[in-house]
Amino acid sequence: MDAAVLTPVRNAPEAPSVTTEPITLRPRALSADLLVTLGFVGDLFMVILGLAFGYWVRFESGLIQRGNEPSAIELRDYLGLIGLGS
Repeated sequence: MDAAVLTPVRNAPEAPSVTTEPITLRPRALSADLLVTLGFVGDLFMVILGLAFGYWVRFESGLIQRGNEPSAIELRDYLGLIGLGS
């Protein structure tokens, strides 16, 4: 065997002391997670709102007449596409 393996280590670092204080999360970390979550929910809300607005413009407002004559589509029928799009 190698002699270096059997020699004791001198000046080894001491093990960190164990504290009994409770672990608390920093408020900064919580606010960052909250902001990311709010951003995600806000983006999802805006996508759904935009798709619902597109439905209204196409089928309910009367602004688009060409190719939309037999539109018997209700919002209930369009919700699957809104869910897929968001």
